[in-house]
Amino acid sequence: MKTLKDVGTFSILMFLFIFVFALLGMNMFAFKVAFNENDELDLENGTPPDSNFNTFLNAFTTVFIVLTADGWSGIYFQHYRGA
Repeated sequence: MKTLKDVGTFSILMFLFIFVFALLGMNMFAFKVAFNENDELDLENGTPPDSNFNTFLNAFTTVFIVLTADGWSGIYFQHYRGA
């Protein structure tokens, strides 16, 4: 029974961690990355990449992807190009 309590505590801490960094990412990176069909930075007419910080759900998912190290380099390079 102690293991179940430990997993629950860990899950709550991970949720809070992802929540805080999703909000931080939204404040720093929201609507700053969008590319046109020529793969150039175009904030007015371009479309954002799949992993972005424009909405809370997208930010939460993006932080989870980075946290699990599953495709984080693509997210990094897209936002690096946008900076």
